[in-house]
Amino acid sequence: MTAAPGRVIVTPSELVLIADRLPGVSLPAFVSVDSTADDRAVALARLRARGLVSEAADLDDTDWGNVVDLSVLAPLAVLRGAGVVVQTEAWSVGVRRCTAASIRGAEYAAVTRTSTQAADDEVVLELAPIDRLWPALIDSLPPVDLSGHAEQPRPRSRVSTGIVEARALIDAIRDGDAGVIAAVASTAGGAPETAPMLRALARPLRAGFRLLGYVGTDPFVQRDWLATDSGWMHVQLTIDQPSGAGAIDARAIVETGKLMIDPTNPREIGADLLAIIATVVRSADVA
Repeated sequence: MTAAPGRVIVTPSELVLIADRLPGVSLPAFVSVDSTADDRAVALARLRARGLVSEAADLDDTDWGNVVDLSVLAPLAVLRGAGVVVQTEAWSVGVRRCTAASIRGAEYAAVTRTSTQAADDEVVLELAPIDRLWPALIDSLPPVDLSGHAEQPRPRSRVSTGIVEARALIDAIRDGDAGVIAAVASTAGGAPETAPMLRALARPLRAGFRLLGYVGTDPFVQRDWLATDSGWMHVQLTIDQPSGAGAIDARAIVETGKLMIDPTNPREIGADLLAIIATVVRSADVA
């Protein structure tokens, strides 16, 4: 398998083997693997055969800084040194893709693990200009094929329910209890748009997409989108708690938590992602 410039494809075992031997480099938790001595020996042989490490690489060495190819070393260096990180998790039926992108200056480095039911897991390690980050995120949004489903009028207003009502809704979804779903819609305000939106949640989930942004270790943005047969929706949990009140506890979530659901579509998700990335880049400039 030949790697394109700035982009290397490896197995999780191969990347973990390298990262474990580069002081200061840590990989996202989603890349972790359990490996035996035999697994590591096989991974080393594959890395040598592809020229990603030199023949001098040895499993007993603890520092591979001089034996790892620059195509792997460069993005790992950015992953290690960047203060602003964007993580995404995208899933659809049979596929899960997790990405962590670290931004430094005019470039970003990303590690992406793709898991499918039909093939072994694959990891892509890449280093690219910052203006390619937004298109990469758009490309990772799972496609949802709605063909064959009757076109339903979609409400455009936000649905908001308390966390207790949301729990009742979850139970109703699991039990297929349309009556409870209607009751929750009524307690949520009774707007004509509420019941259709909540009923959409009762359908099987087709895909999901989550984005998290960090400056250092502090999260500063989170977005969650879910897709059913009726399309995409933005889902958000908010807590009404005074500033300075301390850590959010379970009681605060139960008493003041609100689940907000906004119907959306891929174009609107793309616009939201663009705004988020613009904020992320500004944060990276001052980090």
